[in-house]
Amino acid sequence: MTESSIYLRNFSIFKSAIKIDISTSMFVLLDFEESMIEATGTFSVVAGNVLGVYASLKGPVFFLNEKHEIGRHGEVSATITEMECGVRFELVIEGKLFCSFEYKPDIVLNTNPYDTSPADVDLCYMLASAVESEQFFRNYTKDSFSAWNSELIK
Repeated sequence: MTESSIYLRNFSIFKSAIKIDISTSMFVLLDFEESMIEATGTFSVVAGNVLGVYASLKGPVFFLNEKHEIGRHGEVSATITEMECGVRFELVIEGKLFCSFEYKPDIVLNTNPYDTSPADVDLCYMLASAVESEQFFRNYTKDSFSAWNSELIK
């Protein structure tokens, strides 16, 4: 990895992290350590793929494995379709299918007071809900990305 790496914490597994080289899109899955400085974002391993999102100057960067794409409010949609043996997740960016896969969600609600909906414990459900909100895109757009990122790049 180069000097342009960021760390993200797993959305549903507290002790799991990912280190992404944002210049090459290469990544390594790691055990989370308290010494890691986390960037704004999250990820999850779903259906054998690494799916996630992190903040950048231009807006949220959605990723599936090494495929990364910047999304803008109004140009991103995510859907969950219930199926007989699970669900289908689809993410569309600028009218083009970014990713689509089927998986069986492992959703356990109410294990703590904050886990009251599937979007609280499953990244795909969270993204399907979040991309509808302009606030989500503001939260994942860093006006001072260079200054913000200087603390994160290791």
